[in-house]
Amino acid sequence: MRKGTLFDIKTHGALSATKVLATLLLTLNTCLAWGGLLDGVRDLLDGPHIAHRYAELKEDFYPTSIAWSSDGKYIASTGTHTRTISIWDVEQRRIVHSVELPVPNSPSFSYSLTWSPDGRYLASCAGFPAELGMRVWDVHTWQVIKDFNLASGVYGCRSPAFSRDGQLLVVGRGDGVSIYSTQTWQLQKLWKIPRDMARTIQQVALSPDGKTVAIAENGYWNDRPETHIVFWDLIENLPGRDFVAYLGVSNSVDNLAFSPDGQRLATATQTFALSPQTVRVWNVADNSLVRAPLDGLEFGKVSALAYTLDGKYLIVTPRKDGTIRLLNAQTLRIADTVPASDPVNGITIHPSSSLFGVAAGQSIVIWSLANNK
Repeated sequence: MRKGTLFDIKTHGALSATKVLATLLLTLNTCLAWGGLLDGVRDLLDGPHIAHRYAELKEDFYPTSIAWSSDGKYIASTGTHTRTISIWDVEQRRIVHSVELPVPNSPSFSYSLTWSPDGRYLASCAGFPAELGMRVWDVHTWQVIKDFNLASGVYGCRSPAFSRDGQLLVVGRGDGVSIYSTQTWQLQKLWKIPRDMARTIQQVALSPDGKTVAIAENGYWNDRPETHIVFWDLIENLPGRDFVAYLGVSNSVDNLAFSPDGQRLATATQTFALSPQTVRVWNVADNSLVRAPLDGLEFGKVSALAYTLDGKYLIVTPRKDGTIRLLNAQTLRIADTVPASDPVNGITIHPSSSLFGVAAGQSIVIWSLANNK
């Protein structure tokens, strides 16, 4: 009886081990088929994740700015120690075109890129030299459409953005914000900081409806460093309300992001010295603070910030720990944390799917969000 029982136990154990091994092999094979081996192993160890690695595009420089084209076919990338902008065919995983900016790159300067909504134009900041602040190409021919310099209203170019209807190009500058018509490429509107103010513009963001520009104005108020967010009403062409976003820090806001519905504005700082101020989310309607979800010394500088296309998540990448955090956009609690291979310098969102890309190290890593989350 005991032998039979022992035999049954051994057989049952062997069968169980076989089943476990078969399950592991099936899972790993599935992961390999989808190019997600690391995700599969990770999911077995600590449960499923919302974000999964989808593809990787290897650059020969360190990309700091990446932008997805409006049709989702291409990603443009540029960065430090390069004068080149690469145009990637995402499906084919290869560079199909490249253009150069005729100015020396500053290793410390992160160029900004943006595509027009119809995919016809690509605009890029070109650096600090006054002779060229921003360049726009016609991507059908890759001919230069317009060079913008100090005389045309661009110096110290920051975060250019096309309006949703493609009629306007908004660009931040060190002392203000310039808006150009894409029909004539002439300056239409200009907002400047008063000359007697020791303040600078670090970032700007255009609201989804194209009616408002959020401006991060850094500097000193009454001899105290502060960061103000100013809303510029483009319809009335007047600077609107403003509010204090951060106290005790200056030149700090590196990232601004409107939620897709335009109701919230996320801000992120460089976190100088021992300041624990990092990511904060504001109600646009009344400037009230919704929450400071990642305030704390452990997060350090936040290098990139963006809402997902469906508005469900706010993607945040603290540079210090090399991770990608997905915050639930409603509760602002961390919904998922996934490791990046290197510190992340930029984020781009696919225009019509759950994909997003990050510039990490010398790669553009594309992630996919789980549909059932």
